[in-house]
Order: sequence, then structure tokens, then C-alpha cells
Amino acid sequence: MAMPELFRACLPRSVMAAVLAIATGGAAQADTGPYRLVPGDRLSIGLVGQGQPTETHVDIDGNIRLLDVGEVAVAGLTLNDAEAKLEELIAAAGIYVDPNATLTVQDYAPVVVAGDIRAPGRIDYLPGMTIATALSIAGGTAVSGVDRFEIERARVQVAGQLRDLNLSIASIAVRIARFEAVLDGDTEVALSSELEAAIPGLGAVDLPRLLREQTAILDAERRKTAEILALWDAEISSATRQLELFEDRIALQQEISRQAGEELENIRGLDEQGLATGQRLFTASQRDADERARLLELEAAQIGVSRFIAEAERRRVTLLIEAEADARISLADARLELRQAVLDYAIALEQNALLSGGNVTALLAETLVEIRYTIVSPRPERLAGAELTAQTRLLPGDTLIVQVVPAPLPLDDS
Repeated sequence: MAMPELFRACLPRSVMAAVLAIATGGAAQADTGPYRLVPGDRLSIGLVGQGQPTETHVDIDGNIRLLDVGEVAVAGLTLNDAEAKLEELIAAAGIYVDPNATLTVQDYAPVVVAGDIRAPGRIDYLPGMTIATALSIAGGTAVSGVDRFEIERARVQVAGQLRDLNLSIASIAVRIARFEAVLDGDTEVALSSELEAAIPGLGAVDLPRLLREQTAILDAERRKTAEILALWDAEISSATRQLELFEDRIALQQEISRQAGEELENIRGLDEQGLATGQRLFTASQRDADERARLLELEAAQIGVSRFIAEAERRRVTLLIEAEADARISLADARLELRQAVLDYAIALEQNALLSGGNVTALLAETLVEIRYTIVSPRPERLAGAELTAQTRLLPGDTLIVQVVPAPLPLDDS
């Protein structure tokens, strides 16, 4: 909406700002003050006596270009501040002695909508635009239904998906219960109230059968672990008895070796006196060497048995540690799998509601999914610390990022 130049020239600048706000319908006014220019805005610049206004864009660097003036940084300025800056630069350039600039916004910078939506991209800014308005223009979230062309074909398919997903969620829940039983040392698999609450159609599944199957798996795993531990215990016990026998044999061999050594020393004494033959001395020396060799062999075998016992005990402990670690890893993986299955169920449930004429908004209000918003703005102070909702206002140049995520489940550690 243009304003007569003579009328504009007669108004103080503060009053002019209010008139411009009314003339543009209050468009793009932030809650914290008057609108500030951003890259992408298309401006009309009029000068008294110039004739037709000049149109230009605020470029990516936040500047506009004017003939005989050059680049003028206007990003972040209000219309009043930008006009004052233009008048100052025009006067400094000697173009006009007393310039009177008129600056209006012809088109605001577009809003970019991205993320989990059906038609991401740029949309024209509308005065008073909110997140809900932008989502409506962009076709809604990515889980907002199916096309009419697919309705008849998808009706039965979605109903079957819901049954399969419900069974899958129940199966994952009882697996989680089994991993928890492993870590808690329980002998039976039982669902906690939190896990039961995670199953959308609890009455549609044979829960007792699923629990019996998981309990049977738990029993089989415990028996397998117990058998392996029993084998290691038997090996350790047998090796321990061998070690005790080696100790007795070594003690006996030490005595035999001592006696052979004493006999050798006696024969050497006799040989020095000429009372022993060379053959007798040789035989005694050979016997002493043989007994010492047997002693060394027994001691080496004893060391080997000790090492075997240590290795067996290490493997036994490792088996228990790895079993616990595997259970914790499997539990974490199963919880992530459950979150994904719940999200898939929510999407299928929403599709089913659309196919049946249900209320999608009511479905999203359940605890199955959450829609999160992030606004990236060229204005540094924009919405600092504010909670974003569907009614949050957008400003020109904003980028709205939409995420559809599974809602936190009560069983999550977080």
C-alpha cells in the first residue's frame, strides 16, 4: 500500500512507523518490536522528486545496491533506521541536499519448511503466519495420511499391518522381559506394567504363550550356561587333583634325587681313595643325572597344570561376564527396536484413521508420536529459550524444521 509523499513528509518518523505498520496490516511484526530487514526481502525505494520508486532485493550479505551510492548494509535494521541510513548516504554522496527517502517492503523473504513434511521447500510469507499455517501450506507432516488413489488398495493392507505390528510389539516386549530376567537372576519371564502399557492391543495377542516360549528359552540358556560351567568346574577339579599328585610325586622324586646325589658323593670319595671302580662311578653319575631330569620333568608338568587351572578359571569368569554383557546389549537393542515398532504402529494407526475417516489430530495427541519444531532464523535473538508450538509465529527468512519422533516410553531409562 503506497502513501502520498507529501503526507509522508509531514509526519514525524515515529508516527510514520506506526502508520506503515497499519498500512501493511502489521505484517511480520515480531513480539519484541518492529520488523527488521533480512536477506530475501524485496524493497521499494522512493525519493522525493525522483519519479518512479526503485525496486531492489536485500542480498545474501544483507546489502542493497543503489546507483551512485553503492552497497548499503540494511539487514537487521528497521524501516526507519534503513531510511535514515539511506538519507545520510545519499546526502553524503551529494545526490540530494535534503533527501527524503521512502522505504517499503514489497515482498517479504520467504519461509523455508524442511524435515518430516510432505512438500518441503520455500513458501511465501503471509502476515501473521504461524507454524501451523506453514505446515498447512506445505501439505502437513510426513505421517499425515495417504492419497485418495491409494485408499481402497491400502485399507486391508493397513489393517493387516496393525495386527502384525501389534504382535511384533508384544514379541519385542516379552524379549525385553527375558533379558531383564537374565540380568535380575529370575527363573521366569514376566511383563512389567510398563511393558504391558507399551502393547497397543494387549488382548489381541496370546501373551501367556509368548511368555512360556521366552521362559523356555531362558531355561535353555541357563541350562547351557550351567552345563558349560559344570564342565569347567570338573576340569578345574581334575586338574587340581593332578596338581596335588604332582606335589606328592615331586616330593618323592626330590628324596630319590637327594639319595642318588649322596650315593654319587660317597662313590667319589671311595674313588679318590682308590676303592671304587670307574664303572661304579659312571653308573652313580648316570643315576644322579636321570633322577634330576625326572624331577625337572615333574616340576615342568606341575607348572603346566597350574597354568591350565588359571586359564580354566579365567574362561569360566569370562563366560559369566560375556553372558551378562550380551544380555545388556540385547536389552538395549530390543528397547530401540520397540521404539521403532511403536512409531511404525502409530503411522499405520494414523493411516487407518484417515482411511476410515478418523481424526488424525486426536491420534497425534496420543503418546505414540511427537512433532518437534526447530526454527533457524537470521535474527540472533530470535525465540531464545522459547518453547515452540503450532501457534508460534514465523518471521520472513525463518527456516522451520519439523521432526516426527516416537514419544518417550515409560520403560526408557531416560
